Amino acid sequence: MWLVEPTDAPPTSMPVIGDVKLTAGGELYNPVTNATSSKPFSPDIAIYDVPQFAQKFPKLMGGKKLSPREKSLILEVVIRGSALKKEALETAELELGFLPPGSTPESGVTPRYVSYRAKLKRR
Repeated sequence: MWLVEPTDAPPTSMPVIGDVKLTAGGELYNPVTNATSSKPFSPDIAIYDVPQFAQKFPKLMGGKKLSPREKSLILEVVIRGSALKKEALETAELELGFLPPGSTPESGVTPRYVSYRAKLKRR
């Protein structure tokens, strides 16, 4: 799960999700990193606004109340593949891009991407 709060994006820009990468055992776990890929085993991404997520999954919120900023999203990312030992998990990386105001993904404009990396906790 990722809480995405695009604070540095212009107010009218459109967020775009790029690659999602998972490392395990020192190597890239998922060879297909883009959710829009037609290849097998591309990541699945469910997108929720914060109030929708809190209503649908109250136990995951742990009693916390988030004050959502405008355009805040929660991304649920599922990366399919072979079984992993939880000790092997290392990092998850998400590329988030922003299109200039007035642009759409179909317009051929390249988004400005920023990568976010999280060290995974072992439970």
